[in-house]
Amino acid sequence: MLKKIFFWGLLILTLFGCNKKQKGEIQEQKFGARKVKAVSVKRENISSYLEYSGTLEAENTVNITPAIPTTIEKIFVREGDKIKAGDLLLRMDKTNLTQAESNYLNLKEKFERMKKLKETGSIDEQSFEDIQSAFLVAQSAYQFTLENTEIRSPIDGTVTLVAQKEGENFNSMFTPVLIRIVNTEKMTANIQISDKDVALVKEGQKVEVRVKSEPDEIFMGKIYFISPEADQFGGTFHCKLSVQNRKNILKHNQFADFRIILKTKQNALTVPQKAIIDKKFVLVAENGTAKKKMIKIGIENEFKAEIISGLQENEKVLVEGIVGLKDGNKIEITE
Repeated sequence: MLKKIFFWGLLILTLFGCNKKQKGEIQEQKFGARKVKAVSVKRENISSYLEYSGTLEAENTVNITPAIPTTIEKIFVREGDKIKAGDLLLRMDKTNLTQAESNYLNLKEKFERMKKLKETGSIDEQSFEDIQSAFLVAQSAYQFTLENTEIRSPIDGTVTLVAQKEGENFNSMFTPVLIRIVNTEKMTANIQISDKDVALVKEGQKVEVRVKSEPDEIFMGKIYFISPEADQFGGTFHCKLSVQNRKNILKHNQFADFRIILKTKQNALTVPQKAIIDKKFVLVAENGTAKKKMIKIGIENEFKAEIISGLQENEKVLVEGIVGLKDGNKIEITE
């Protein structure tokens, strides 16, 4: 009886063990290969950079504000008009101009007459200087009044603001800007550099500029000023850069993102940052298994890194499914 019990017990254990072994083999076949994604190591240009945000400004902006409070007689432009330097923008009430012109012409006639008398010695030097001074004052007053009555644009650009209407009274105390003209051919930008980064930023460095309204466009700029003193409240350093406004796409006072280029390497061997583990190694696909490779990193940014040593071009580095994956584990590359 004991022999029978022992025999059946041994048989059950053997069958159970075989079944468990078969299940293990099936599970290993089914789950043993980790599904991963991989990309090829490739050669491309790579840059390291600092990222900041700031505001774009038109380098040439003019606010038209007549100096004489009076009535607006005629406005010759509208918001959005493209204009040239010298174009007539508006005409103010001409009462002051008429008076200034009359005074100027009278004194000009007297001055011309006194010049002839002086040449013949018919008047003394003091009398001539008195009339000359009065003429020059009248001439200056007439020119000033003319410039503030028939107002012309000092620059090429676009009218972005017309603050009042014809027939209204203008006074700079109540309307600081009557017409604004903006020329966006040349742009500047202002950013605040942290104390941590200021030693890395130099005049002449290239800057990539991006705006949300044109997500696929990259505009190029260059740093031309870094303040030698920190802001007393924020501790940052004011930095200015010029920006190439291709096709006048960028706008005055537009918010933008800036990448200050620190270093650039041409035709560098690169991999995505997400392939790098602990800044020391990557896993590559080799004959259906993951293989650990130690690497040395050069220039890098938030998306990719230059590989100085440890990899060859076109090797497949694993970029997804690598958490917990070890050297020698079976892998299956998916699209």
